[in-house]
Amino acid sequence: MSDRQGAASMAKDGTLFLDEIGDMDLMLQSKLLRFVQDGTFYKVGSDKLEKVDIRFICATNRDLRSDIKVGRFRKDLYYRLNVISISLPALRERGDDILLLARIFLQEYAVAEHKSFEAFALEVEQIFWRYGWPGNIREMQNIIERIVLLNDGKMVITKMLPSYLFEISSNLIEPAEIPLPTPYVIDTAKIIRPFEEVEKETILEAIKFCHGNVMQAAKLLKISQATIYRRLQKWGIPS
Repeated sequence: MSDRQGAASMAKDGTLFLDEIGDMDLMLQSKLLRFVQDGTFYKVGSDKLEKVDIRFICATNRDLRSDIKVGRFRKDLYYRLNVISISLPALRERGDDILLLARIFLQEYAVAEHKSFEAFALEVEQIFWRYGWPGNIREMQNIIERIVLLNDGKMVITKMLPSYLFEISSNLIEPAEIPLPTPYVIDTAKIIRPFEEVEKETILEAIKFCHGNVMQAAKLLKISQATIYRRLQKWGIPS
C-alpha cells in the first residue's frame, strides 16, 4: 500500500484550502460534510479510520445561496462551512487595484521569462482600466503572461494586446464620460420621507444607472464602494 499522504493528512493541525467549492459534485459534498463535522476519513485503499484537526478555508465565484435553492449545493454543508464570510468585489470594481495588480504580474512574468518589460504604455493602462475583466484576476494573469511570452521590450504597447481586449475596451465609456444622474431633490410640499428610505432609493438608482457597476456608482455618489456593499448587505440585496 502506498505511503503517500493525501491533502487531508498533509493539512493535519493546519489549514486546508478548497477552491471553487461551488463546483463540487453533490456526492462529494456529502462526503465533505461528514469530514468537516467529525474530522474523520478513510485513506483510499485503507479500512483504517483516521482523524485530523483541520481549519477549512473555501472559495467560490458562485452564489451558493442561489445554488441551494435549486439543489446544486447542500444547505447543511453551506451553514457548516460559513462561519466567517468574506466577499471580495470583482476585479472591475477594484479601482486602482486593477493597474497595481497588472504591474505586479508584469514584473513577475518578466523576471520568470528573463524579459526586459518594466511598464505599460498609458494607452494600455487606459484599456485595462476600462475593460470589464469577466475572468477576473486569472484572466489578467493569462493576458499578461501571454504578452510577456510573445513579445519583449521595456514597454507593453497596444499592439501586444490580444485583439479582443483592445476591440472591447475601445467601445467602452470612460468613467469621466458617464453623465451624472439628476440629483435627488426633496419636495417640501410633500411628506418628507425617512432618510434611510431615500438613501436606499438613491443608491439603487445609481447602481442601475451604472448598469450594476458598483465602482462607478460609488464615484457618482462620492461614497466608498465599501459603504454601498454594507448597505446592500443590510437590505438583503445580493451585490
